Amino acid sequence: MSARLKTTLSLLAASVLCALSAATLLSTRALQSAPPPPSWSPVFVERFDDPQALERVTLSPPDQGFKRAEVAWRVEGGRLYGAGGHNSALWFNHLTLPQEARIEFTTRAETETGDVKCELYGDHAHHQSGYIIINGGWKNTTRVIARQDEHAEERKEDRRCGPRCAPQGEEQRWIIERRGAVITWYLNGQLALRYHDSAPLQGQGFAFNHWEAEVSFDDLVVYDLASGDL
Repeated sequence: MSARLKTTLSLLAASVLCALSAATLLSTRALQSAPPPPSWSPVFVERFDDPQALERVTLSPPDQGFKRAEVAWRVEGGRLYGAGGHNSALWFNHLTLPQEARIEFTTRAETETGDVKCELYGDHAHHQSGYIIINGGWKNTTRVIARQDEHAEERKEDRRCGPRCAPQGEEQRWIIERRGAVITWYLNGQLALRYHDSAPLQGQGFAFNHWEAEVSFDDLVVYDLASGDL
C-alpha cells in the first residue's frame, strides 16, 4: 500500500470518527435537558411559600359523576398538596404561557399509586382543554402525553417505567418544553417522552392535577423560550 493511500485512508477514518462522535453528542443532548443560562429571567414563579397561594387559582369541576374532596388542594410547609380531586385541575390565574415555553417544577407521589399530572396550553378552566402529561398513571404503570383526551388511542405513552413510574416519596424534577409543534418532557434531566402536534393548541393556561391518590408539587418556574437562546 502506498504512503499516499495510507494517508488518505487515515484521514477518511478520522472524518468518520468525528462524524460519529458529533452524532453521539447531539443524540446525548437530545436525551438530556440543559439548565437555563444564568441571564434568563423567568416569566412566572410560584414557590408555595405563601399560604394564600390558593387564592390565585381556579379549580376545574371534577369529572362528571364524581365529587371533589372537601380539601382537594392545600398549601402546607411551602408545598402544594392534592388528593381526591377527581381531575379538579388547579389552574394558575396569573400565568399566561408563552407559545414557546420551558416549564419546570418538582413533584412527589405521596402514595404507591403515583398518578402525578399537569396540564398545559389549556383554557384556564377545564380539565383536558390542553395537553395532559401524566407520570404513574393507571396504578403507576405508565407515562403519557395526551392532547385533550388522556384516554385517546393516539396519546404518546411509555409503559417501560412500570410498575413504579413515580416511586412513592421520591422527588422528581419535571422540565417541559414546547418548541414549535413539539413538546418535550424530561424527568430528572433525562428524556421521558416527546409529542409532535401538527396543529398546536393555542390555549395559554397551566394546571396541576390528580385523581384520588395524594400528590405534591413545588418550585414552579416558567421561561419564555422565544426570549432566550437555549
